[in-house]
Amino acid sequence: MSINGRVRGYTLINGCYVLINEGECLIHSLSVDKKLRHNGFGSSIIKRAENEVIENGYDKVFLYVETSSWMHDWYKRLWYNDTREPCEKGYTKMIKDLNRNDHSQNTKTN
Repeated sequence: MSINGRVRGYTLINGCYVLINEGECLIHSLSVDKKLRHNGFGSSIIKRAENEVIENGYDKVFLYVETSSWMHDWYKRLWYNDTREPCEKGYTKMIKDLNRNDHSQNTKTN
C-alpha cells in the first residue's frame, strides 16, 4: 500500500512451487498468509499450479501433506486422493488426475 508515495505496509499472499522431474509433477510448499485464508487464495494458487502442469504436457500432479493436518481434508475437497504409497512418517502422498471431468469445478461437495 502506498500513501503519498511512501510504502505503509505490504501483503504477502505467498504461493507454491511446481517441480517437474523425470515425468512427475510435484506441488511443493503451498502457503497463504494466515490473515488471508478463507478468501480463495489457496484455491487460486493450486489451480494456477495445476494449469502449469497441464501447460507443460502432464496430466497428473502429486504432493505430500501431513496426514493429521486440516490441509489433508482441504486437498481431498480439491480432488486429491491418497496414494497409500509409503512416505515419511506422519505424511501422505496425494495425487490428482487433471484429465478427470468430474472435478472441473475443482471442489467436492460432501
